[in-house]
Amino acid sequence: MIMSASGFLLYFSRNNMSIIGKYLKNDYNITTIELGWVFTAFALAYAIFQIPGGVLGQKLGTRKMITGMLIVWGILSILTGLLPGLLYSGTAAVLTVFIGIRFLMGIAQAPFFAVCQGIIVNWFPIAGFGKAFGAFSFFLYFGGAAVSPIVVFLITKFGWRGSFYVSSPLFFAMAAFWWWYSRDKPEEHQGANALEVELINSTSLVEKTNTEEMHWKQVIVKKPILLITLSYFFQAYVTFFFYNWLFIYLIEEKGFSELSGGLASAIPWICAAIFALLGGYFCDWIASKYSPNKTLKYICIVALFLVAGSMYWGAAVDDKWTALFLLSMCYGFMQITEIVYWQSIAILADEQTVVASGIFNFGGSLTGIVAIPILAFLLERHGQFAALVSCSICALLAAVFWIFIDLSKQIGSTDAE
Repeated sequence: MIMSASGFLLYFSRNNMSIIGKYLKNDYNITTIELGWVFTAFALAYAIFQIPGGVLGQKLGTRKMITGMLIVWGILSILTGLLPGLLYSGTAAVLTVFIGIRFLMGIAQAPFFAVCQGIIVNWFPIAGFGKAFGAFSFFLYFGGAAVSPIVVFLITKFGWRGSFYVSSPLFFAMAAFWWWYSRDKPEEHQGANALEVELINSTSLVEKTNTEEMHWKQVIVKKPILLITLSYFFQAYVTFFFYNWLFIYLIEEKGFSELSGGLASAIPWICAAIFALLGGYFCDWIASKYSPNKTLKYICIVALFLVAGSMYWGAAVDDKWTALFLLSMCYGFMQITEIVYWQSIAILADEQTVVASGIFNFGGSLTGIVAIPILAFLLERHGQFAALVSCSICALLAAVFWIFIDLSKQIGSTDAE
């Protein structure tokens, strides 16, 4: 639960800029393409520091890493409201400040999901990875659903700057609670007993190998990790549309008002939460019954085809509510693929999960450097249909790589190159 609460704060500090962006365009005459530069700064830093963040998280442990990240998020949230326009109010100056702050926020958030993967591997048996990540995602995406209406409400009451000041104390409170309650491993926590620790360490779904002594440089060259990373690169293109452009798209392209757009943009996140929870249970059940290599990869391929189809039809229809329904289903199918991606990494990497997750998430984060400006360009110059069709194409490309992924053995085995 506290991991999910921390994830909500991550999404709050990440997605609030997509809401604030609407007001920045009005206040400082910032164009859609220039706003894309701000989003890209975050994505660039987030991508660059995935692998270093994973390596650091493996070294320092989950307790120290997440506590430190929460504190930095709180500080940067205050600075986001304080610094832009403080000395110079011109568009160029404000853009420069936002780009700098968002770059720093990208650095501070980069290790989060890799570290959370380490928590799941340390605290859950391998046969329960899907349920654990599904439950984590459920609370995470319900939190994400609340971001848009909460941020819009805070802006109407306190202004866009005030929305950052009001929310920043939450980060420091969560950091204190995390440090007090959490531990790196079950055997270090007074609430865990010996039977639970034995259960966590006793099960396996694939050929188990010695991954504990691997160096991170050995992890990065393993073929299954590279293939999943390449697939995730294309899958994440769709994610960046929902992260950065959904709210603006619903208002400017589909005619929602700002308030109704805030509520409407929460619906795909609610759909994602439900799909994530159900998908986690389903993936665990079918992987335990028929083995991951025979099931998880094909679930992901089918789900990616459904993502491509629902995104395409969402772009093709004119009715705004039908489009919202199809986009919501698209984001729901996306969460099925997310479960499979992260579950597969944890199954394959075992003791090296934090490092492997950093490598894998680097691929998805790197997409943002490409996806955000491309989507901004397509939305502004060629319209919503071209932008959403580009998402469909990337989903299909992501499915192709799964054909070649082997989930039958962990990466510590000599032939899992």
